[in-house]
Amino acid sequence: MQIALCQFNPIVGAVSRNAECILGFAVQAQEQKAELIIFPELAICGYPPKDLIFSPDFMDACEKALAYLAQKTPIPIILGAPSRERHNAAYFCFDGEYKIVAKKRLLPNYQVFDEQRYFKAGAASDLNYLDFKNKRLGISICEDAWSAEVGYAEDPVLDLVQKHQVDILINLMASPFELDKPIRREKIFCDLAKKHQKPFWVVGQVGANDGLIFDGGSLVIDSEGHVLKRAQSFFELTILINMINMD
Repeated sequence: MQIALCQFNPIVGAVSRNAECILGFAVQAQEQKAELIIFPELAICGYPPKDLIFSPDFMDACEKALAYLAQKTPIPIILGAPSRERHNAAYFCFDGEYKIVAKKRLLPNYQVFDEQRYFKAGAASDLNYLDFKNKRLGISICEDAWSAEVGYAEDPVLDLVQKHQVDILINLMASPFELDKPIRREKIFCDLAKKHQKPFWVVGQVGANDGLIFDGGSLVIDSEGHVLKRAQSFFELTILINMINMD
């Protein structure tokens, strides 16, 4: 089985355009024999959507785009999108259905972030995983993996491993670029993979939106904390993962 991680450049608010691009990448991934493709945090609408979250028309557009992808995609998709309940969520789309498979629990509210204004935090009781092809995929969203770095009381990644016994960890992110950020970010994910003895797949946003620059930072890390694949920064691209020997 092959999995595709798509380091994607969405445009904030251009929901229909983003959906068409996502579908195009899904078609390409199927041609490369992938059976699942994963996109970054809020890929359907771009990050940060800010006050667009409060617009009913915007939320209608996001839901319509999810329904469209669920109908049209040739392979299953996991991607980020806002929910009606104003969660920063991850959705699974395929075979005419779309459903939430994760809700972001840690909402950053410092420096360039003000997510607590726009989103409701997910709960520890949420089942942030997807059972797929006899593997349990544990899904976290960006800040959820930064618990130790920032000093949160909750640790969503630890919960995925201990409470839900996931086989693989996945992080959907839109992490703004800073000079030392790629090195810090990679160390965080490698340390988590090694600590929990689980492969960790990271898929990030690229491009520039609303004064922020995104370098991507997509990674494939093995269960010993070694980087197997590292996406080229600032480029829209797809990484293919062969599931053989990923245990």
